[in-house]
Amino acid sequence: MLVAMMCHFTASYSQFDFETTYFADGECPDGTKFLPEPPALASSSFYDDFYYYQWGKTVRDTELGEVAKEQDSQEVVDIYTDVIGFQISPQGTPEIYKFCQWLCNDVHNENKHSRNYFQRTRPFVQFNEPSAIPENYEDKGQSWGYPSGHAARSYAYALTLSCLMPQKSAEIMDFAESYALGRVICGHHYKSDVDASFRLATTLFASAVGLPKFLTQLENARQEYASMIEPTEVKTTKEEAVRLDTPIYDLSGRKMSDPQVGVFIRNGKKYLKMLSR
Repeated sequence: MLVAMMCHFTASYSQFDFETTYFADGECPDGTKFLPEPPALASSSFYDDFYYYQWGKTVRDTELGEVAKEQDSQEVVDIYTDVIGFQISPQGTPEIYKFCQWLCNDVHNENKHSRNYFQRTRPFVQFNEPSAIPENYEDKGQSWGYPSGHAARSYAYALTLSCLMPQKSAEIMDFAESYALGRVICGHHYKSDVDASFRLATTLFASAVGLPKFLTQLENARQEYASMIEPTEVKTTKEEAVRLDTPIYDLSGRKMSDPQVGVFIRNGKKYLKMLSR
């Protein structure tokens, strides 16, 4: 049975494309050229990193922390399912998957290059403390933290999905921010690590939007998405407008006019929100 399970996992995993990119070799923007140096330990900027790291430890056992730990084990292709209303997969939505994943691959490759260049120690290693999920991160002390790979890949999906479905862009980018905050809460990254991830992903996205390969795949993804929503396009648009106008509550049931950092409820679902940039 174990062999059968492993074979099934290998077959399923092989369906994912981790190689195809939009940029040809040598054409991708170099993160080491446009990302700032990570904050030095004695700098005022590092104080913000230290503040967020200490704050993150205080909320790990709260609802906020539980959401962050749950998201840690999810693949980037899966995390936006509740936000966009459908599952992205190589089999079910092949054109949308390729549109998002190819930029994700570009971002992933450049993120690795930048991390090896900056070589910044992760916070839980820096302070010799356990992360929120120590059993999953025993070997992460051997890897660098700036920029955050998880956050960068998440932002790559958020940007491409927002391009594909602009009517959902606010929710998509809010979720990407909350996901990035989870990396800080878990102690796997400093706040400036995930900020650099945002800059990395947005720079590569902005550079890719004029590439013929990107534009062709965007059109393929749009046609696939249109075929999914066309029968209920008018109804969905009205429902979306109503849903975005619904009130937001905190976990004690109080209506919030301008929620900042924390876990909030909208349309019966919990979501994370962090401070605006």
